[in-house]
Parts: sequence; C-alpha cells; structure tokens
Amino acid sequence: MSERTDELAAIHNVSGGIMINLGGNKLNYADSEHVTTTESYDPDHQYHFTGQCHMGCRTFNVSVDGSELFFYRNTPSATLQSTLSNTPDEREWLNNGFCDECHDKLQKEGYIKKDGPQE
Repeated sequence: MSERTDELAAIHNVSGGIMINLGGNKLNYADSEHVTTTESYDPDHQYHFTGQCHMGCRTFNVSVDGSELFFYRNTPSATLQSTLSNTPDEREWLNNGFCDECHDKLQKEGYIKKDGPQE
C-alpha cells in the first residue's frame, strides 16, 4: 500500500468507521449555494458538482472521487493539487468559481492578486 492509501485507510477506520472531522478543508465555491451537488455509488463513489464560471463563460460538470474528497476534507494539511486528481482547471473552479482563462484574465487586469510574494 502507498503512504496515501495508508492515510486514507487510517482515517476511514477511526472510531470503528465513524467519520471524525479533523478540521480539514472546504471547496470554497463548490460548497456554496451557486453549485448543485449530487452523489453516486455505481460503479465508484463520486461527487458531482455542476455550476457556472463566475464570469458566465461556461458550465462546469465536475466529478470528484469520493475517497479523495473525504481525504481532502478531513486532512488539514492536504492541498487540492496533492489530493484531487482532477484537472487544474476543475480544481480552480471547485475552489474559486473561475475557469483558468477567467482567473488569468482577472490577475492580468489586477482584480486578483497572483499567488506568492507581491512586489
């Protein structure tokens, strides 16, 4: 088993299978009222998020693996990039509500600060 799989197994087995919120992470935009969320179990456990880019340029239909989302939400040190196997564009939308193109455009126009140290 990989280290990540061991961590997932350890979390799933906490207190005899009862999920304990360890103070993990939110998907800021996907958890908002602007996004519809559904869940499926066949063939695998998946969460499905549907909504618009903030700029209205396109509709997103993003599926996230249930075990990856569980791990992300319940592991404070987890990051979207290291946990969710979705594309960078999908992760950006789940967290901020913007597609990559709109996010980059807003950064260039100065509406959103770039990550990292500011000059």
